[in-house]
Amino acid sequence: TVQRASVAGVADAASSAGASHSDGKTPGAAAKESSRGRSIAERIRKSTIGAMKKERVGSTCGILQVDVVRARNLPVRDAATGTSDPYAKLKMNGRVGTTAVRAGTLTPVWEHRMFFPAFPPGLNDRMVLRVFDRDVQWFSKDDFMGRADIEPDEFLDGELHSKWVKLAACESGEVHLRFKFARGAVDAPPGGWDV
Repeated sequence: TVQRASVAGVADAASSAGASHSDGKTPGAAAKESSRGRSIAERIRKSTIGAMKKERVGSTCGILQVDVVRARNLPVRDAATGTSDPYAKLKMNGRVGTTAVRAGTLTPVWEHRMFFPAFPPGLNDRMVLRVFDRDVQWFSKDDFMGRADIEPDEFLDGELHSKWVKLAACESGEVHLRFKFARGAVDAPPGGWDV
């Protein structure tokens, strides 16, 4: 806990500025060591990400088709009407897809299809789903309604997967997603693959 020195104690504080902590380290040394630890951790994180990116080059193994189907039990963000104007964003491997806005509902039906490049298992970013309430006022940001982190590797078997995903960091809400992986595909056909 940081304590403020009184005026009377300033001289004492100044004279003891070079004193060591109980563990033998001066405040400056402790701060420097903490900073060094953070710097090493950051370098390790960056080198790991860099290695993953190098390994990914030219290694896409297909396309993951994701249908954002619908949602239920979404939280209210417009207190005046008791509803929301929700839309969803999905991000994976550097690509982002966004659904249309569905006005005045807590149970939107989107039926929106998105396509993401897929890498071999272990090289894919975690898929991030976020739901927002569109704010019609130009000076306001859209309200956050919830998020979910999804591991895409479990959907890379070529089978059709249908899953309700529970939203976190919000009062309630689930989103229905469908996944279909096309191994070896470079581009999706118009309209995607039948499910």
